[in-house]
Amino acid sequence: NLRSGKGLFGEEKTMQFSSKVMETVGLTDEEVAAGETASPAKWDLIVTAPNGSGMDDLEVTVRPTQKWGVLLKAFAGAAEGKTLAVVVDGKVVDAEAEIGSSGVMSGATVAVVYV
Repeated sequence: NLRSGKGLFGEEKTMQFSSKVMETVGLTDEEVAAGETASPAKWDLIVTAPNGSGMDDLEVTVRPTQKWGVLLKAFAGAAEGKTLAVVVDGKVVDAEAEIGSSGVMSGATVAVVYV
């Protein structure tokens, strides 16, 4: 669990990764601590990690106007030069497309995969 600081790679690395994800998706520590996810301008998504990446799935809060590429940035360090893509309902989405334009809603699960 990224928010608790416990993870596969130890507390320090997990917290560094958690901070990077929060920075990438535009969250502050205060928003996470307050559990601020009720705003209609922010959606909660579950992002499954690429198979074989050794990473845990993430629960993130994003804005519908953010681009899908923001999620790819969160996994880029573990990709080790491999190409990543976001898959929604079995279809690869354009990394430059807005999250809200793909039809996903708060609570949806999306996948980051190697291509």
